[in-house]
Amino acid sequence: MPVPVPTRMMLCLLAVLLPMAGASAQSAPASAAPSVDESLDRYAKPAKWVSVSAQRRLNVRCEGRGTPTIILESGALADSMTWSGIQPALAELTRVCAYDRAGLGFSDGGPLPRDVDAAVTDLRALTVALKLRGQVILVGHSLGSNIVRRYAERFPRQVAALVLLDPPEHQVGAFSAAWEAGERNARANALAFISRCTLAAEQDALDPPAAELAQCLRGPDPRYSERLNEAIRRNKLRPAFWYTLGSTMQENGVLFEQAISADANLGNLPVYLLSTANPYAQAEPADRAVLEAAHQRTHEQIAALSTQTRRISVAQASHDLHVDQPEIVIAAITEALEQARAAASRRP
Repeated sequence: MPVPVPTRMMLCLLAVLLPMAGASAQSAPASAAPSVDESLDRYAKPAKWVSVSAQRRLNVRCEGRGTPTIILESGALADSMTWSGIQPALAELTRVCAYDRAGLGFSDGGPLPRDVDAAVTDLRALTVALKLRGQVILVGHSLGSNIVRRYAERFPRQVAALVLLDPPEHQVGAFSAAWEAGERNARANALAFISRCTLAAEQDALDPPAAELAQCLRGPDPRYSERLNEAIRRNKLRPAFWYTLGSTMQENGVLFEQAISADANLGNLPVYLLSTANPYAQAEPADRAVLEAAHQRTHEQIAALSTQTRRISVAQASHDLHVDQPEIVIAAITEALEQARAAASRRP
């Protein structure tokens, strides 16, 4: 029997635990040794710690000048380095900030559970601490799209536009109960493994790990320098990282079994919804039909949340649109920026 292709949530776990699992669909042939990108070494240390409470700091990287500020919200378990391919270009247009959510990258851990509401609370505290002027443009990839949508619902006056990069599918179980049961079982197994890694981190027993825990930490990424690989490894030795990983996996299981809220309403907020044109291209036909149906319905429901949604289909791209097709993503964000500036100029 074919093994079902994992959903976005399980892919995020694989990207954390397995070497090169998060590589783009456009990867080079296995025989070609990837070159080390030393420009990424700037991510081997914190950019700037910003306090979001008396006890906690988030690592934030802001570049450029101008308004409105663009804030980049990463996918489930990604940190600010995921935006390295587009942040410099955006910084030529205005101020743009990317950050590590609580427990990820160089940021301190946060109170559990690490659900969408917790992330929105931290994002609000961060915008206040940064003393941002005027409205912001929020860009969210994957789970980050859920976070920025919730932020816009809670603080509508503070958001000039949303750019949503391939939001994850909701309610796959509506198309296949068997699929949902398999996903729950896979999640339970993953959480059990994460629990063992968490206990080892609490006991300072991951450096080095015992043989049965060897997969708790992915090996060095050949695209990164020794310095950057070591920084990533040390960040993932922290118990806070494992608390965040486990809680995020648990909460995502609840979140994505739910429908897009019928009460959600973004009014006439400009929304740019970018979708990969060929999701789950490598899946078995039966799995692909289920997942793509859920993907399509989810994106239709999200598009209906605003009267000013522009949908953009992105070809030759995996779920990581900003990695595979950065020019298209930059163009959409630029259009949102120009629209926001034009709207601001018309206000009295």
